[in-house]
Amino acid sequence: MIFKTLKGIVLGLRTAPLWIKALDYASKGNHEESKQLLIRMERIGLFSEVEYCLLKGYVEYELGNSENSLVYLYRSIDGLPKEKRCNDDEIRYFEAYAHWLINLQEKEQGKHFKIDCDVINLNKVAKTFLENYPLRIHPNW
Repeated sequence: MIFKTLKGIVLGLRTAPLWIKALDYASKGNHEESKQLLIRMERIGLFSEVEYCLLKGYVEYELGNSENSLVYLYRSIDGLPKEKRCNDDEIRYFEAYAHWLINLQEKEQGKHFKIDCDVINLNKVAKTFLENYPLRIHPNW
C-alpha cells in the first residue's frame, strides 16, 4: 500500500511539469510541442484521463488529425461517469466542450450533438477548467 502511494507521488511529480508545459504550449498555438509532451506523459502513465483526453483531442484537432482527435474526445466522454473530483457542472462543462469539438469535426458526416450550455453554471466550474478548456459558445462566456 505504501509503495503504491509513493509510486503515485513520484509519477505525479514527473508528469506535473509536462502537463503544465503541454497546456502552455497548446494555449500559445504550439500544438506539435504540446502533443509531444502529452505522448511523453502517456508513456509515464499517470494523468487525469478526462482532462488528458480533452487536451489531446483538442491538440490533434488543431493539427488536423481528426481521426485521432475524435478517439480522444470520445474517450474523455466515456471517462466522465468515473470522474470523482468534479462537480456536476464541471462534468457537464467537460461534456459540452468535447461535444463542441466533435461537432466541429463530424458535421460533414451529418452527426451533431445538441449542446445545452444553459444547464451549466459557470460560477461552479473551476477557473482552471475555464481557462484550459474555453467553451466560448456558452451564452454567459
